[in-house]
Amino acid sequence: MRDRFNEALVPLRKFNGRLGIDPEDLWPLYKKFESVDRDHSGEINIDEFFDHFGLEWSRFAERAFMVMEVSGDHKLCFAEFTVGLMNYCTCSNDGIVRLAFDLFDDDHSGRIDRLEMKKLLKMVQGKRKPESYYDEIMRKMDKDRDGDVTWEEFKDFNKKMASLLQPAFFLQRDMRKKIMGGKFWDKFTKARKLKCPKQDLISLQHSLNNDGEKLDRKELKKKAAKRSHGVIEWEKGRHGKSINVYPAPDKTTKPVGKQKFKAQIEIFEKQHENKGGSWYRINEKGDERWVEAKYVTIDKFWEKKAAEQAKMDVNRQKEKDAKEKKAKEKADRIEKARKEWMEATDKKSGQKYWYNVETSETTWESPFK
Repeated sequence: MRDRFNEALVPLRKFNGRLGIDPEDLWPLYKKFESVDRDHSGEINIDEFFDHFGLEWSRFAERAFMVMEVSGDHKLCFAEFTVGLMNYCTCSNDGIVRLAFDLFDDDHSGRIDRLEMKKLLKMVQGKRKPESYYDEIMRKMDKDRDGDVTWEEFKDFNKKMASLLQPAFFLQRDMRKKIMGGKFWDKFTKARKLKCPKQDLISLQHSLNNDGEKLDRKELKKKAAKRSHGVIEWEKGRHGKSINVYPAPDKTTKPVGKQKFKAQIEIFEKQHENKGGSWYRINEKGDERWVEAKYVTIDKFWEKKAAEQAKMDVNRQKEKDAKEKKAKEKADRIEKARKEWMEATDKKSGQKYWYNVETSETTWESPFK
């Protein structure tokens, strides 16, 4: 285990140095990681993460997990596991609020559109409430009525309604308690406050290991959506058997490895041969690796996530188009009004009014609204 630990520490060297972390302090956390990663693959997935630590699953917690992994494969290696947990478990109260906002601010513009904000509220709240509830919150939150919620608007509203993000704080509490305990995380909380109090640790880790490159979460999501996931399974009565991995989608080639029963795989390509059945390519680069599709049960979870994301993108585009159409109609109406209406002042009352140069109509209300 020590050899695996030393190898797992390699991607964390710069990060540990930046925060002044003694690598030995991570040994207890690595043992926790290995208790989840029983096949020593060096990675754990979302189901293993929540089940092993007894964490309550929620759509918000799921989103937080997806932010922790930056490889785009829906799994956590030890470095992602460590930095992701440290980022969440050592957050201040204001940091949790910011983290919740950033989960949905993909382009880091400091703004979230109305559709995404409602999705955030529904995820955090957990129990579904009437649409009127979310509409009312949005009305109060979006002060300038421009259809987007800025970071400042979100932060100010949270101060008035602290219970809004309560589940996000509960998730942090449970993660600290069930994964190593509060004292363990308190030590790293102090290190974070001292070395990098305002930095997102996941982005910091990525930057340190990639020559200062900024973390592009939007691109990572696109990359992840291109992959499928599956589980190696056999027909009834043959549980526990392994299957061959081939260098091509052809059983006449010499096998180059094995995949165990219940092993989780990533699928990068599907190929169908009329005589040889369907095959899945299970590696992204390098020498090709193929398994027979008949032994794989596709995990529909991530396909569903991709479908939800696609639907959300369509709805967001519709909302954006509607907003642009409304703005254009308003601009056209104002431009037309500028040509037809003139401003004047009533001599008796001194009050401002407008008259139409074409119809001689007058009004006390501005025609430019």
